[in-house]
Amino acid sequence: MTNDDLRQSIAYIGPSLALSAPSNPGVALIGYFASDVAAKTIDRLLSARGVPFHLERPTGHWSGTRERLIVTVPPDREQEAQALLAAASDAGLLERADGANGLVHY
Repeated sequence: MTNDDLRQSIAYIGPSLALSAPSNPGVALIGYFASDVAAKTIDRLLSARGVPFHLERPTGHWSGTRERLIVTVPPDREQEAQALLAAASDAGLLERADGANGLVHY
């Protein structure tokens, strides 16, 4: 993914492909810290690429780390979503939360 691709995706103003509930089956991606800006960025990036998703900021507390977003995508779109979000993180658009060791939500 090029920087031009990312710029075009982040400028997306079309409809959101956010789902009201996670797809079943779905793959949960939890590698990004939660913020309003991150949620908006993920929405624009995935919607621009036609990837349906469910975005959740779980209530409760995370032990061992800051709150994370849970992004659920259909299994057949997981690799595309992972690559897109990783490229956005590499470009400084998202703050990546590496590793899940010791991560517990309660």
